[in-house]
Amino acid sequence: MVEGLQEVDAAIRPNPALASVFLSEMLSTEQAADLLGVSRRVLAVWRQFQAGPAFVTLKGGHIGYPPEGVKRFLRERQKRKQERQNERQNPRAGKR
Repeated sequence: MVEGLQEVDAAIRPNPALASVFLSEMLSTEQAADLLGVSRRVLAVWRQFQAGPAFVTLKGGHIGYPPEGVKRFLRERQKRKQERQNERQNPRAGKR
């Protein structure tokens, strides 16, 4: 489970009403995969290596993705992609 989300899990576990509101805001694995343009299998590998967006393991072993975590991951991924493109276009930039 992602750091910081343990507290959320602990807070909602004893309160089913709060849990249902929280869970209704989560993205399913399928929804997250569609938004990210990857397969569900890729998300599973990313979870295993803690390389993808933030996720929460829900009751029954289901996985939920907070929408803001997916957005943040997309922004960071786009930023890294742009940085790599800039380095290829100007390999001497930043090197002295």
